[in-house]
Amino acid sequence: MKNDEINQIADLDNQLTSAEILRWPGVVADQDVDADTIEREAIDLFTAALDDLVSSRVREGEALKGMLNQRVVSIREIVASIRQKIPEIICGQGKKNLLEKLEELKAELEPTRLEQEIPY
Repeated sequence: MKNDEINQIADLDNQLTSAEILRWPGVVADQDVDADTIEREAIDLFTAALDDLVSSRVREGEALKGMLNQRVVSIREIVASIRQKIPEIICGQGKKNLLEKLEELKAELEPTRLEQEIPY
């Protein structure tokens, strides 16, 4: 109910606020509060919240475990593939190094000096 409606029903000239109405005797009834009951309910709610938290963490952990296992399988496949190519890589690297050294030697040699060193 709105304040205007209350003022109209009560035939009041001045405007009342909700806070003023709540201060009137009997508007808000005091309830006997059983502290033990409230404490038990609070503990039960807290325990349920903790159980939900633990359950969600377990689900997250299982999901992470699955993703990590999948990554490990992928890494193993890559490593196996590379292991098969190691001889080819080593051979190619050796050939590349040899060609690079020959190119360096070409740059270091002067054609006239080379002619002098080669016997005819």
